[in-house]
Amino acid sequence: MFQRCPLRSSPVDESLSIATFALGVGYCGGKQKDPTYRKVCSDPIYADWAEAVQVEFDESSISYAELVEHFFRSHDASFGSGKRQYMSAIFYHSEEQEKTAQQVLSNFNTQKRVVTVIEPATDFYDAELYHQKWLLQRRRDWFATLELMSPEDLVDGQAASGLNAYVAGHLSQKDFRDLVDVWVRDKVISNDVWSAIRTKLGFECENDE
Repeated sequence: MFQRCPLRSSPVDESLSIATFALGVGYCGGKQKDPTYRKVCSDPIYADWAEAVQVEFDESSISYAELVEHFFRSHDASFGSGKRQYMSAIFYHSEEQEKTAQQVLSNFNTQKRVVTVIEPATDFYDAELYHQKWLLQRRRDWFATLELMSPEDLVDGQAASGLNAYVAGHLSQKDFRDLVDVWVRDKVISNDVWSAIRTKLGFECENDE
């Protein structure tokens, strides 16, 4: 069930821009349609696909250059795996993105030699569901608490993404709590779900206003 990888042709919110980088939970860079993990790993005609992540961002809040800089800071771009599937890459969606990526790359190249390639973006496909939010899915008790109702809730849901980031150590407890306050306010999750999450994570319970 839900094993076919969905094609992403446009952002969920049309007001947002798109940035695509290698090293994520999707596939980009290839030509053959409908890649899957099994195909990319073992079928030669899918060997041009790379594991990638596609980011939808608000240019009034963060620039494309800042995203590219974060991409370089978040992994060792001097290491080459020898396999395209796991390469370090930036897939650009416009000439402006290509130029920006090249500029940021040249700055990082002065610090150490990087092996990152810059290529035009092809279609982007989400990876299979069992790859999505892997750290969160390993904690079945936390995962169940979120009351996810569809595959899309796991892939795109704010709550699943935020809790997965916290589990992975990318958010402090304070930042995570501040984020959840926004979710509760915007009715992304209910107070009951937040109370259950606090219990699972061992947070000190406070009275919700």
